[in-house]
Amino acid sequence: EGVGGYGDLAATVGGPIFGAFTKFMIVINWYLLMPYYLVASGGSLAVVAPDAPVCGYIWTLMMAILIVPPMQFTTLTEVSLLCGASTAAIIIVIFLIIVQLVMDGPEGGSFGANWDAISPDLTLSGFFGGLSSFVFAYQGQDIFCEIISEMREEKDAPKAIGMSYGLMTFVYSITTVLAYGMKGRDVQGFLPDAITGGGLTQFVGVLLFFHILTAYLCIGIPFLNVMHAKFSACGCFGAIHEGSVGARVAWFILSFITVATTYLLAAAFPFFDALQVLLGSLAGAPIVFGWPAMFYLLGCRMKGVAVGCFDLIMCITYFALTLLFGILGTLDAVGYVNEMLNDPTVHVGFDCVLGGEGGE
Repeated sequence: EGVGGYGDLAATVGGPIFGAFTKFMIVINWYLLMPYYLVASGGSLAVVAPDAPVCGYIWTLMMAILIVPPMQFTTLTEVSLLCGASTAAIIIVIFLIIVQLVMDGPEGGSFGANWDAISPDLTLSGFFGGLSSFVFAYQGQDIFCEIISEMREEKDAPKAIGMSYGLMTFVYSITTVLAYGMKGRDVQGFLPDAITGGGLTQFVGVLLFFHILTAYLCIGIPFLNVMHAKFSACGCFGAIHEGSVGARVAWFILSFITVATTYLLAAAFPFFDALQVLLGSLAGAPIVFGWPAMFYLLGCRMKGVAVGCFDLIMCITYFALTLLFGILGTLDAVGYVNEMLNDPTVHVGFDCVLGGEGGE
């Protein structure tokens, strides 16, 4: 109660230093997620018009321009309807991808014929690097506190979180099993590329674009709230909830700078897969495993509650996973990035590549 974010929660259970450190790391993660969403949006727009003679960084620029107006919303409540529609959109996309995979039939003639139970090239860092993509998908819990603080009935938060995570886990699991079982080693890194149906391809691209735009807003709005509060503390303009002209102008300037700088990062580093693994390892693992375990232990200490044996074992396990993902997953992502940068057929920065992301 009264907690507006991971940083506030950390300060409550662990003190101001832990709170400041946590808030800094979460805000940095939000900022780094925004270029990732711009890269992904470039891919989705390229799906809409795959034959258009448009460079990848131009697709990404289109998304950056289109995101500025909705970034003028200042609360998550204002985009709640968009979030609901976005969830429906991605479920439709996944359903269409599954239908396409089933219609195409399995590679090699039978389900699982083209996959390895254990890849002969698998390394320990590669194993954790691969799992980092899954961890990445769950790191949205770092805005749970912001969402709960805006709910009309905060007591319903556990039910909402349980339902959303249950649905998400089910959908991700089914999609992963079917995609790898059908395509095996040839499965696309960007699954919407599996859709090859003319108008259906464009429809999927539009739905993906809308979903990614909403995801950008869900990260961008909390980020701007933190930045606006920091600058308004100097007394130059009022808090955004006061609605003054100065506060709104400052919000617009901050949103424009945020979108512009994240676009430059996205254009300079247009590797969808590598960004996912890197963010999953460096940020996702601490958010999913490390901080919750730390919050629990510090909360028990604050309340004077003894930590049970099973809970202690689970917390230690979570800390170990944080270290393993943080070290080995990051090594795998850095190795992949280095390989891409040294590949003369791969384009980075503002090299013109027809499509949504850098590559061959």
